[in-house]
Amino acid sequence: EGLIHQTGYAQPALFAVEVALHALLSHWGVSPDVLVGHSIGEITAAYAAGVLSLADAAALVAARGRLMQALPSGGAMLAVGAAEVDVRALLDSMTDGEASDGGLTSAGGDRSNGGGESSGGGSAVVGGGESTSGLVVDVAAVNGPASVVVSGAEGDIERVAELATERGWKTSRLRTSHAFHSRLMEPMLAEFAGVVRGLSFAEPVVSVVSTVTGRAVESGLWSDPEYWVEQVRKPVRFADALGALEGVSRFVELGPDGVLAALVQQPDAVAVPLLRRERDEVATALTALATLHVNGVPVEWSAVYAGTGAQPVTLPTYAFQRQRYWLETRPEKASAADPVEAGFWDRIEQGDLPGLAMQLGVAETALEGVLPALTSWRAQGQERSLVDGWRYRVTWEPAPEPGPASLSGTWVLVGDAPLAAALEYHGATIVSVPAGSRAELTAVLRGLDATGVVAAPDSLEEALALVQAMTDAPSGAQLWLVTRGAVATGRADGAVDVDQAQLWGFGRAVGLEHPEFWGGLLDLPVELDRRAAA
Repeated sequence: EGLIHQTGYAQPALFAVEVALHALLSHWGVSPDVLVGHSIGEITAAYAAGVLSLADAAALVAARGRLMQALPSGGAMLAVGAAEVDVRALLDSMTDGEASDGGLTSAGGDRSNGGGESSGGGSAVVGGGESTSGLVVDVAAVNGPASVVVSGAEGDIERVAELATERGWKTSRLRTSHAFHSRLMEPMLAEFAGVVRGLSFAEPVVSVVSTVTGRAVESGLWSDPEYWVEQVRKPVRFADALGALEGVSRFVELGPDGVLAALVQQPDAVAVPLLRRERDEVATALTALATLHVNGVPVEWSAVYAGTGAQPVTLPTYAFQRQRYWLETRPEKASAADPVEAGFWDRIEQGDLPGLAMQLGVAETALEGVLPALTSWRAQGQERSLVDGWRYRVTWEPAPEPGPASLSGTWVLVGDAPLAAALEYHGATIVSVPAGSRAELTAVLRGLDATGVVAAPDSLEEALALVQAMTDAPSGAQLWLVTRGAVATGRADGAVDVDQAQLWGFGRAVGLEHPEFWGGLLDLPVELDRRAAA
């Protein structure tokens, strides 16, 4: 595993993965309109565009990795969350204004994205200017408006990190074996140029964008061996490359992770990686393919499902009638109120003491203490009626106590040991199982021929693990969730147990999603008495 972090091994490995993913995507009928590569990924893009044969591209990658690996170690790379102009200003301040721009050029991006120099893939750097001072740091990559990578000597990079942190910028050291795209690469360029000049180059057959110039590749640029020598030293301007992709709205990253896809910021753009680190490879690739398909990218599905036995399903031959069956709602008609009664309540709401006394034929003094109370009672009743109309109210009605229960067969009891005695009393054979993980519970359930499962979980986590285990090991047994003090049916019940109450909401959802094994919910008193156990 340690070898993969050495650039002599990492670069060929990245190239092999990217070439394989490109072949897979082509087999599935997905052909890119534009290609762009990030650092080592640009060589993969050159192969995919027909600029290099597979043999020459592999030789170029192998020499690139071998010569870089032979350079002295000690370099470092740092990702900085700041704009390029601000990072360059920081570097200039560190050299007392003696740094020159060094002819920085821009680099590009595309629908097929490659990786960087290390096994991280895709998170390489963009190189920057030269310095006439002792500071050995260059801008190595500009990946976004506030995403810059600097590369250089270990001590200088540590100083940059300190100053960047003082300015409130986020920083992150990259796990690399060398300081790529910096002046520390220069000792290998002459020998690398000799290798490059011995290869055969052609014009690209697919539109490509350079991550060295940040513009579309013009005739003669990628077929010039000197370009590939400069590509080692110059910065990777991935942000400029993305900006040059006018009209491109769907991106797919070919690499070991989704680093570059996350950098795509175009409005309404869809960017998916074909692989993600520590994710199931088949599921990730098929999810990416499905995402491209629903966003208008043609896919050859017969090739995708070749050898699986899957058969296409023919849609109905008749046209859909498009009839709508929405229920039409009509405003409720207000019932006609008795005018006398309406006048009475109007005077109550308005606090009209003389008018109310006249209507009732009594002295005002008789109503002086009653009218404020009636006015308040009327207002509270209207507010309560309005709130009740906004929500549902759960009401509990007493049910007759059932007769003695009779159970048979084997029942699995997960947690709550006191329930075992009650279940056994009614004829059940109990297998007690402690709460556990999904895998542990699945293994237990697969080995039992159970009539039912009774669970008294202490938390949502325990309940979820059990439900997942029952989906993994279907047996026909019904699941009953038992809670303690989760429901209050009246004031005498007191406060509910908040943790247990959550299980009722969870249980209702399980009943809808898994009716095939759902039994129901049962709330028991906190202290299990004989009446409840019966």
